[in-house]
Amino acid sequence: QGLFGYSSGTIENIIINSGEIKNAGKYVGGILGYNIGNVNCCGNNINITAQHTVGGIVGSTQGNINECYNLKNIIGKGTDGYDETFSGGIVGLANSGKISNCYNKGIIKSSYCYSGGILGVIMQSSKVWKYVENCYTTGGTSAKKYAGSITGNVTSYISLTNCYYTGNNYYGYLYSSPKTSNVSKVTESDLQNYASKLGDSFTDDLKNEDETWKYNGGTPLLKWQLKVQN
Repeated sequence: QGLFGYSSGTIENIIINSGEIKNAGKYVGGILGYNIGNVNCCGNNINITAQHTVGGIVGSTQGNINECYNLKNIIGKGTDGYDETFSGGIVGLANSGKISNCYNKGIIKSSYCYSGGILGVIMQSSKVWKYVENCYTTGGTSAKKYAGSITGNVTSYISLTNCYYTGNNYYGYLYSSPKTSNVSKVTESDLQNYASKLGDSFTDDLKNEDETWKYNGGTPLLKWQLKVQN
């Protein structure tokens, strides 16, 4: 559920700016419910509430997500007798694939377990590599169990590279030790100068004549966003 339900192709250059998704079922994303292809250069600016497996961009993925962002609240509310809700700023559940050059500024909540600023949960039984790289999150996360600033859980089949977060621990539940490189806690003030650290997809925010931030509250934004804004 989302703008699209399922895709094995490429979805790109879409921003959701108005409306709200409320009381949805499972596999829910602002852009796409279930991805086995590629999602590029998309943004979510609406609040989403669903029962299970919900993300700002994609509900569940076995594909790749690149240069996407979420700015709004993502809530997995669960159902009676079912205690896994899987809420993520970008993706709710990852079975495989890569999340790269993405950021989240929304609040992510799970009524039961597993919430993460970028990724809600990594499928623990899946012995296929998942990758998260060049991402940041400033949105808060909460869950009855297992809330992490970047991901709700980690396993030995997840690689986290060049990722930054402003909350507490970057993961909620340690299933097995992940592969990490340059995963760091920062402040929002730190992030004002981090576009170059995040890589070529990002640019620093600009200022108005009165010195207020122009687009993103001072944190880096994706270069393609500037083209849309201008």
